[in-house]
Amino acid sequence: MDSYDLLVECCRLWATYPCNLQRPSRKRYLLEALHTQFKDSKARLFDSDLENICFVEPSEGVKKYSEEVIGCPSDLQTHLFQNRKDPYYCIIFINSEDSRSPLNCSHESFSLLGSFYQIPESFLDLVSAFGFTREPKSYHTTGFDSFDTLDEPKGSTLEILRLGRSGRDHVVQYLLRAIEKSTGPKKETTWNIRQMAVHHRYDFVTGKSFWISMKSNGLMEERTKQAISEDPALRPTAGDGLPRSFAATLQMHLMHLDWCDESWQECITDFEKKIRSVLTKAKAASLNHSTDSSEVPLMKALRRNTHITETDVSEKKTASGLKYWLGLRKGLMPCFRAGGQKRAAPPHLLPVVAEKSMVPPANLADDFSKKLYSLMVLGTFSFEEVQHLHHLGEQLENLRVVLQLDRQTLRDVTDHYQDLASRDCFAADMMKACKRDVASFTRRVERIQKNLEIRLTQIESMMAWLQEGKTLFDGILQYRSVQVSHVFTESSHIQSEKMERIAHKTEQETISMHVVTFVTLAFLPGTFVAAFFQSGLVEVNKASDDVRGSVVFYTGAFKLFSVICLPLMFITFALWFMLYKILARRAQRREMEESV
Repeated sequence: MDSYDLLVECCRLWATYPCNLQRPSRKRYLLEALHTQFKDSKARLFDSDLENICFVEPSEGVKKYSEEVIGCPSDLQTHLFQNRKDPYYCIIFINSEDSRSPLNCSHESFSLLGSFYQIPESFLDLVSAFGFTREPKSYHTTGFDSFDTLDEPKGSTLEILRLGRSGRDHVVQYLLRAIEKSTGPKKETTWNIRQMAVHHRYDFVTGKSFWISMKSNGLMEERTKQAISEDPALRPTAGDGLPRSFAATLQMHLMHLDWCDESWQECITDFEKKIRSVLTKAKAASLNHSTDSSEVPLMKALRRNTHITETDVSEKKTASGLKYWLGLRKGLMPCFRAGGQKRAAPPHLLPVVAEKSMVPPANLADDFSKKLYSLMVLGTFSFEEVQHLHHLGEQLENLRVVLQLDRQTLRDVTDHYQDLASRDCFAADMMKACKRDVASFTRRVERIQKNLEIRLTQIESMMAWLQEGKTLFDGILQYRSVQVSHVFTESSHIQSEKMERIAHKTEQETISMHVVTFVTLAFLPGTFVAAFFQSGLVEVNKASDDVRGSVVFYTGAFKLFSVICLPLMFITFALWFMLYKILARRAQRREMEESV
């Protein structure tokens, strides 16, 4: 079997990709583990219902390129195995709707592409950055890989003459991430980190180039098509020679690498505005309040009376945070006034009405106004703002990681091409012709690296600024908690003093009640006897000189009295007992409901 027949057999075993590769770079057991992992992830990585693989190849038409869209594996197999050699350049676009959606191709089609073009197994590590997920992907997943066969003996290279493949080539593949601007569901500006994976192969003998571009939207596909249509340097032909085709691959790389440096400045400016809008309030907040101004609504309220209704509070045109603390004003005002009094022992016993009608001195009112103003200012700070700052800090950390990893990928790309140009196996005439292009490419990539370093410095500075703001916010929230606790502690202490005065007053009143009760009990027997003698049941004989004959008892009248009085007494006690049982049962039921 020749090399082409081996390739056909390899494609027939597409289901075992990457174990079916003819020149794998890893051991067999690693390939099997990678195959198992790839097979288990196919439901997450690919969506066969949305298959839409785009092939861009040379053409002499109006658009200067031909475009063919593949919608199923059978169409892909027909396209790959048509009786022809590989085109001078071929760019395959596989996209996804967004950074969390699966790729618009099937597992079978991708495995068939990998088998036909002998895409190395290391590219699967970059493909794993795509696929369906509910949460954002780990932004530390980037990568770079490259190899070439310039130094390999001819027997070790994969030469397929029927397809025009010499086997003398080099492979570059990398994964990049960048920030892209989009619009949210509420028409707000959102910034999303999106990924792009690139696989590139260049043949040093034929000058043919092959590309696979995977992007989390169709942006790079549109740009590439437009650039090929407008720029002749990106559509070389076999007659242009190797130097021009090699330079075209460098220009194509620059299109991908320039994407890393886009939109960063606008994104950083937007984040700075969001952070500043939250931190400015914290830095500008003043807890000092001048009580000399006659226009302060709280001072006017203090001067009016001690009873401030909720209507008075609702008439103040304040923010929602201020309204919360104004709502507490009615309950806190008596506490603050009483808190300013000297707590001498024993306290004065004042009538309750007199306490309610007291007007606080001016200095106590000013002190209360300062405390209330501080609480009102502190009430405008919420925990949601701290959460927002934490969310911004998390996003900035993700951006920082992306910038650092992209810089490393750019360095790897530059090092690869500089090393390639310095190799002894690199053709001298081609090296001389491409020296200027490689130098220009290196300078452009280094410029992109420096730009990313500048963005990285900006983000790190913003993260330090944000951390200081979070510390300030934490301090403000802690200070507010302490102040509120202090106010309510003082209020509780004042209430306990009031209860102490009430208890003292109640004790004195209880002594008076004891005296009244004692006198009442002392005269109660005499009162009962006097009432009995005056009821008409007995009659006093004033003419009698003896005790026995001094009282005449009427038995019939007593019977009538007993018949009427005793049932009424029984009915009264029965009604009271029934009412007592009903109330006791209700109280017991209420206790059971509260316990549940």
